[in-house]
Amino acid sequence: MDGKDTQASHAEGYQERREKILDWEVHIVTYKSGDRYYCKIDDINPGAVIARGDGDAPKHAEAQALALAKAYLSRKPRFKV
Repeated sequence: MDGKDTQASHAEGYQERREKILDWEVHIVTYKSGDRYYCKIDDINPGAVIARGDGDAPKHAEAQALALAKAYLSRKPRFKV
């Protein structure tokens, strides 16, 4: 990289954060492409996509993806190590 801000290479409205859903740490990415907003939630390690959502606004895309992620994670067994 040439040291320039890499944010410029992201899609419009690009946002990412980490959050806990039902004791699972997840990575949430939301962005705009065309007239739609998209959200992708992955489980950080190994980075497998858990859920996706889309909508007319970022909150709609996130709400859809979060609902799917919660439903999936509530069924996923958790092993104590």
